[in-house]
Amino acid sequence: MVKLLNDVLDIEPSPITLNLRELQFLNSSGINMLSKFVIKVRQKKNMNLVLLASSKIPWLGTSLKNLQRLMPSLEWEIDA
Repeated sequence: MVKLLNDVLDIEPSPITLNLRELQFLNSSGINMLSKFVIKVRQKKNMNLVLLASSKIPWLGTSLKNLQRLMPSLEWEIDA
């Protein structure tokens, strides 16, 4: 997964949209990987990141707020 995310960064699409709506669980290693990815996107000044989430998955709300602290320009959409 890290290689895939790094490959996306090399292409530099903008925006990058990650759909997390059906991701039921993410352990600490996965959250760490996602956090590092957000930091790398933030370092590329010309890139935007959009995260799609579901209100039905409790961990996403908390994690998205923390990720937004890492990258204030991070956009997220939560569906019902």
